[in-house]
Amino acid sequence: RELAGSGVGVLSDPNPQLPRHYNAALQATWSRDESAGDSDDYWQIEPAVGATQKLGGDCVAAGNLGYRKRLPTFFERYGDRGLFRGNPGLEPESANYADLGARCGFGEAIERFELTAFAQDLHDVISPVYSAQGVGRSINTDRGLIYGVELSGAGALFGLGWELGGTWQHTEDRSQVRATRGKQLPGRFETQLNTRIEKRWSTLVVHYAWRLEAGQFYDSPNNLKAPEMQRHDIGLSGGFGKLGWSVQALNLSDDRAEQFNGYPMPGRRWMASLSYPRSAASATCAGCLRNP
Repeated sequence: RELAGSGVGVLSDPNPQLPRHYNAALQATWSRDESAGDSDDYWQIEPAVGATQKLGGDCVAAGNLGYRKRLPTFFERYGDRGLFRGNPGLEPESANYADLGARCGFGEAIERFELTAFAQDLHDVISPVYSAQGVGRSINTDRGLIYGVELSGAGALFGLGWELGGTWQHTEDRSQVRATRGKQLPGRFETQLNTRIEKRWSTLVVHYAWRLEAGQFYDSPNNLKAPEMQRHDIGLSGGFGKLGWSVQALNLSDDRAEQFNGYPMPGRRWMASLSYPRSAASATCAGCLRNP
C-alpha cells in the first residue's frame, strides 16, 4: 500500500488568556492498493472544526465536528486464512462525527477529570459476515450509528500515580437488511474499562495496567458473541542520561482474545525497548491507557 498525505490547520487565536478558542483542520491523504496486477486509488478528504470554552476555575468545555474515512485493511481486502476470506471490492468506511465534553482539574489527587459524549453516523460500515460453513469475510453495511459516553481521570494518591478510563457505547446497524437492522455492529465493544497505577523511584517507573472489553459480537446478525476480554500488563522503565529503556510483560493472564471468530490474537508476551534520545513522554503517564 502506497500512502501520501498532507494537512492544514487554522486556530482562531493562540492567546491562552482568551476564554474561547476556535480551530479548523483539513487532512488529505492519497493511497493506492496493488494486488495481482490490479490497483485501486483512494482519496481521503477529512475536514474538522472545534471550539473550547473556559468555564471558570480549572474547567474547560470542548466540542468537535468532523468527517473521517477508514480504508479497508489488507487482511479485510486480500486476506486468506482458511476460514476468513478477503473481499477486494470493499469500499472505505466513512463517518460524520461529533463530540461534546468537559475537563476539570481538582488538585494533585485528581489532576484531570474528563467526561465526553460522542456520536458517529457511519456509511459503508466494514462488517464481518459468516456463511453457514463458518467461512467469514468483510462486507460494506449501508448505514450504522454509534453513540456513547467516555469518562477518564488521572492524578496521584499515596505516592502512586493513577489513570482510569471507561467507555460505554451503543452501536446499531441501520441498513435495510431485515436480518441485521437494529442489531449491534460486529467487532465493536459495548463496554471498555482501563486502569493504570505507577510508582516512581528517581528515574525508575514501575507500572501495572488492566483492560476489560465486553459486549462484542463477531457477526452482523449477532449470533456469535465474543467472550469478555481481560488483560493484565506490568512494566519497568528508566533511563541513563539521554538513553531510555523499558521492559514489559503483556497479557499476563494469556487471554487470547479473538479479533475475528477463530483467529486469536497473541497471548502472553515480553517486550524490551531502547530509545535515544530519551523522549519526555517516556517519563510521563500521558496516553498510558492505550496499551500496546
